Amino acid sequence: VKNERLLEIAGRIFGSNDILHLSSTVFTKPPLDKDALDPPKRVGYHQDLLKWNLTPGKVLTCWLAVDDADVENGCLHVVPGTHAQGKCMDHTTNYDPSNVLMAYQDIEPV
Repeated sequence: VKNERLLEIAGRIFGSNDILHLSSTVFTKPPLDKDALDPPKRVGYHQDLLKWNLTPGKVLTCWLAVDDADVENGCLHVVPGTHAQGKCMDHTTNYDPSNVLMAYQDIEPV
């Protein structure tokens, strides 16, 4: 990670500049095609920490949209308050071809 602004923000959140970049992921979701045979793509509600098996469980995810993100084309949604619960919620892992997550994990929105 070379973006000084992101590194500064992460350092403030964790109270330290000792930060490890674990991974970068790109989700591609093509525009909705009403004639397509496949269902529209989505990212299931999830908590990143659940699948990463990190100790201590301190994780910061930066989501950067490279295109306009709005309700029509799939903006980020969150389950309010879950960041403050201090625990991972129950996730389903049912096969769902619309979910772009590798394990198809999903949380039922509250």
